[in-house]
Amino acid sequence: AAVREYYLATFLNQCLPGGVLGAVNRALRHGSGSDQRAAALHGVMIERLSGQLAMFVVALCAGVWLAANHPQFRLPDHQWGNGMGGGRLLAFAAVTLALVF
Repeated sequence: AAVREYYLATFLNQCLPGGVLGAVNRALRHGSGSDQRAAALHGVMIERLSGQLAMFVVALCAGVWLAANHPQFRLPDHQWGNGMGGGRLLAFAAVTLALVF
């Protein structure tokens, strides 16, 4: 039954706009059997948010790593942020942190 619900939710996520309606349907169908729809919805929300948070952290790390390894953004060995490239990298890091928090 769990595999069937998973594939139904995946199908609905792909076909319906928004990409979350299948998960909501899965939570409602799962919660209706135990009369705990709110708990099922909370579980699905936590699952979806944790997945988004993990993807955001991976994208953030990849962006910082790519920027740090790009020749235009390299920091001088003896100066942190005083060179043209170092300033751009520090500005990128500051904007990224501002968006995170």
